[in-house]
Amino acid sequence: MIIMKKFYSTILAILFCSSALMAQEETTFAFMLGDEVIPNGGTVTISEYSDFDFMIEMQAPVYIKNVSEDASKLSLTCVGKENYKDIIEFCPNGNCMAWPSDGNEITTNYKDAILAGGTVEQGKNWLHAMVFDSKSFKGSVELKAYCTLDPDDCTSITVVFDTDAQGINKVTNDNNKMEVYNLCGKKIAESTMGLTKGIYIIKQNGTSRKVVIK
Repeated sequence: MIIMKKFYSTILAILFCSSALMAQEETTFAFMLGDEVIPNGGTVTISEYSDFDFMIEMQAPVYIKNVSEDASKLSLTCVGKENYKDIIEFCPNGNCMAWPSDGNEITTNYKDAILAGGTVEQGKNWLHAMVFDSKSFKGSVELKAYCTLDPDDCTSITVVFDTDAQGINKVTNDNNKMEVYNLCGKKIAESTMGLTKGIYIIKQNGTSRKVVIK
């Protein structure tokens, strides 16, 4: 009887963790460009710019949408990557912020919950680059939108400002990005390097597979 109870407990644990993994694949928030959802881990390249006598200005018309069925509070993080100091206008929630002198990351929490289907920053110039005394520029940042109460529920994109890029507001998807989850659906790494012995779920190229580290 004890063995049977352990067996059923194991089965229930596996089913619960599998359900958690399936839920993990769906994020509450998504980044949008027009009516198009930008894939999680994707890249938006901005090449169009306004040319002034002393500078060029580039705007990223991306916004955020709650694609879940429930209202949720939003936290947004902007991480500077390449030449990020020239991407000086980061104004989420109407609050313009400068890069910290000792870091490359800015986080803001939205006060009000975003309703299901609701959008944030649509039609606002809340992320753009202003480059002085130059007609050529390439820089990038990573944007992360996640539930304030659940940091694991996160979607991220990379925004690249590139005056020499082909095409305007181009969206690409980095399908080669690897995500490693434990059996209960929690993301724990982005590569298999350094993992301890055990069973993991690997997400890559739009598919999921189970791997055993020995």
